[in-house]
Amino acid sequence: MTLFSVSYTKKNLPLLLSSFLILVGTIFIVPYGSFQEAGIVIKFWIGISIMSLGFIISWAIPSINLAWFWSITILTRLILILMEPGDDIWRYLWEGYIQNLGFSPYDLAPNALELIPYRTEWWSLMNHPDTSAIYPPLIQLGFRFLALISPSVFVFKFAFILADLGICWLLIRKFSLQKTLIYAWNPLIIYSFAGGGHYDSWFLLPLVGVWLVFVEEGRGKEEEETRKDRSWKKWMGTQTPVEEGRSKEEEGRRKDQSWKNWMGTQTSVEEGRSKEEEGRRKDRSWKNWMGTQTVDDGVFNPKEQDNYRWYWSAFLIGISVAIKWVSLPILSFVVWQKILCFREQVTGNREQKRIKINMLHSAEKSDKQEHNFYHNLQLDEVHKTSRFSRFKLDDKTFSYLLHQVQQAGFLLLIGLLPMCVAALNFCQPGKCSLIPTSSNFVVNGRSAELIPYLVSFVSEQSTKFNWIYGIPLCLGVGILIWNCRRFVDFTEWYFFLLLTLSPIVHAWYFTWFIPFAVATRNLGIRWVSLSGFIYFVLPYRQTLGDNSWVLNPMERYWLWLPLIVGFIWSKWKDKKNIVGNRE
Repeated sequence: MTLFSVSYTKKNLPLLLSSFLILVGTIFIVPYGSFQEAGIVIKFWIGISIMSLGFIISWAIPSINLAWFWSITILTRLILILMEPGDDIWRYLWEGYIQNLGFSPYDLAPNALELIPYRTEWWSLMNHPDTSAIYPPLIQLGFRFLALISPSVFVFKFAFILADLGICWLLIRKFSLQKTLIYAWNPLIIYSFAGGGHYDSWFLLPLVGVWLVFVEEGRGKEEEETRKDRSWKKWMGTQTPVEEGRSKEEEGRRKDQSWKNWMGTQTSVEEGRSKEEEGRRKDRSWKNWMGTQTVDDGVFNPKEQDNYRWYWSAFLIGISVAIKWVSLPILSFVVWQKILCFREQVTGNREQKRIKINMLHSAEKSDKQEHNFYHNLQLDEVHKTSRFSRFKLDDKTFSYLLHQVQQAGFLLLIGLLPMCVAALNFCQPGKCSLIPTSSNFVVNGRSAELIPYLVSFVSEQSTKFNWIYGIPLCLGVGILIWNCRRFVDFTEWYFFLLLTLSPIVHAWYFTWFIPFAVATRNLGIRWVSLSGFIYFVLPYRQTLGDNSWVLNPMERYWLWLPLIVGFIWSKWKDKKNIVGNRE
């Protein structure tokens, strides 16, 4: 069979078409990275639209080999090394450059008088020259190391691409190549790290490492998806006859059931089953919707011999925190999961108790009159044990609880260690200003925000203070820590909450939860990978003389609605599938 045979082309049409469009779009946007000229953003959007179409088609790819996967993944990133970067990278270069001259970027803003003799030819390209460094200390040391090699865009971009490819490598070790395309061939990922030169891949790499290497969750490559988008496959012509037959059969059953119900011809058995199933669905706790799982269903391994896994998890998350502050609540989640091992130990084997209760119920049905009194006593005893045993603290239980709390505290110290060690290079006795709290950008900056924008209609004073949104964020994180048991569920919900509440949002911030969509296939995350490029209308307006940096209502809704609608819909559908599987 030749490469261009009819059968091969038809079978691999989505793969060929997706690869072609992504490569063409990548090559097209290379000359249009600088948004300082009028009309550049329009051409940039054209190329991104071509890439986005290829990305959407990649969702229907039935199979792909490793060589093809890596060829497109690496080639697209190498092409965009030549692209003019975003303005953030000039600050990376500057802060690494002045560290090698003996200055601290936390003490001196780029426009400080002391730094005038050291200004470079690209100094004027930096954003917010009146604001000192806002990035955590470990990433500052990374900038210093790269600037020591060479204070050039190529070196910095290449380092960010290596971390990006490292994430791809970790993902394909756990998931299939087709699933990993959601990250590897994502236009927002490709542009943000290789084209725009944003360093966020550095803080994502340890997070993905924790999730896939040290956390016992995920279904692995061998497990196939339980849900298939058959309508999309049918439209693309890739649905197999078996899948098509199943789709028609299921559709026929649904229509027959709804028709019987509407006509009043549904049998009593069918009606009883429908009511029973509906009751079971309504009876489920809202925790299922939030991603609550048992310890045996994909959270950190609580066994004593796996403590090293916990320690390494906390350490890697600590590295992520020292690179990007937003990872700190994820460390809190890990610490809380360690404490939760106490609850699992105290409550004992729930499955055995459930079996015992079912056996007693069966005994009641078989010989109700003879064993009624004895059965009720036993059943009450079992229910009391299962309900109240978690509150019984004998000496052994208290000792175990104390041990778990100590272990959790040790995890917290390990997680904070990278940031504290890195901060020693910039802090002095009595002075350690790692965040410029007096900066107007930090205090009341705004960029493509959602909830702060809506709140401003109610209270105009809210636009003067950004700290107030930390209150609902802390409350939301507390609720998530209490209810979520899986790392991937907590991380997705946390980033969703953080971005919707944040007063400052940039397009590349949406890359934060794209790696986790490889497992969940969350539709909102996939959609925002495309709608996020609406953000670049802001630099486009600057070229036209509008420096307000404010999205109009229509642009804002088109940016955010795909994420919100798709995210909530996917979570609701996941909850529905969990309920169906348990029934």
